[in-house]
Amino acid sequence: MPMLKIFFIMTVVSATLCVSAEELTGTVKAQNLNVRVLPGTSYSVVATLKKGETVTVLARKDKWIKIKAPKESSVWISISCVKDDAVAKETKLRSGPGINYNDFGTIRKGTKIKLMDEKRGEWSRIEVPDDLTAWTAADYVELPASASLKTEDVALPEPPEKTEKPKPAAEPLPFVSKPKDVTLEGVIVGVSGAVYVTHAIAVQKKNEYVPACYLHSKKTLKPYENKLVKIRGFQRKVKGWKLPMIEVDNVKPID
Repeated sequence: MPMLKIFFIMTVVSATLCVSAEELTGTVKAQNLNVRVLPGTSYSVVATLKKGETVTVLARKDKWIKIKAPKESSVWISISCVKDDAVAKETKLRSGPGINYNDFGTIRKGTKIKLMDEKRGEWSRIEVPDDLTAWTAADYVELPASASLKTEDVALPEPPEKTEKPKPAAEPLPFVSKPKDVTLEGVIVGVSGAVYVTHAIAVQKKNEYVPACYLHSKKTLKPYENKLVKIRGFQRKVKGWKLPMIEVDNVKPID
């Protein structure tokens, strides 16, 4: 079982190890509940839980609870630090493909990991380690009436200083094809833990719906989730991605 050690830098302590001797099972009460790297709304969302799902609860801090990171969590590593399915040198796990994303902590050299198909530049998403933890809002998780949680003191990173300098442009996706105008009919489904895309469209093949393309839209696609729609946009392939991506131009529900 891979082990992570807590990473200290100045006053920052990242969420990493499951150290509680007592583990409680909680049930999600909200329709959609964000899971974050650290206890606060300013930290990265790495997964979204649905109502009725269960989580393993380990500790509490104010209005937040520490849980075992869901298996769909967004966890990334620099490919340069991986060799033969193991960590080649001690490095940080990140919530997204880059050093600007919140870190989960430091993973030891020699730890076995599994790279996933989703890649972005020199970064790869990995299968969530068994002992990785994250945080979510306590008010939306139901615990047993007799539950008693330890309180964990977590020193959080200082918020970034305000600056008048413009933010750098987002790193462009590594496209490997020219844009193609497409129209598709299918069902829009949410994508958990993704960095750039939020949804995918599943098209009907025989008697089932199969994901066909990731979707990126300037407007929210949430009102169309799990609904049959016709979309129009520009499709391109992205290096390292299993499915192509469509920049959505128009969405029309199908009655």
